[in-house]
Amino acid sequence: MGLSPTGPVECRSNGGGSHDRLVIELVETGGPPVLAPSQSCYGTGIIRNLIPFELDGKIELVFASEGIKCRLEIPADWISSGGGGGVAREPAR
Repeated sequence: MGLSPTGPVECRSNGGGSHDRLVIELVETGGPPVLAPSQSCYGTGIIRNLIPFELDGKIELVFASEGIKCRLEIPADWISSGGGGGVAREPAR
């Protein structure tokens, strides 16, 4: 099941990314026409802010009429080192 009840989602990884980056692409097709939201909702805001600022990544989110397309790109260090991406972080208090 996709983002809508009738639109399947295709998922690809590392399609076009370099070896030091993890790339995940999600493409919804076959569902009802998509309209871009008039304002950013909580979930979209989290995705657009978390990926670049917390994970040093990139996000492309497109609300195309034929379906939503999302491309996430993060440093591979986040996966291979169990998170942290080699970035020093303060311990939780």
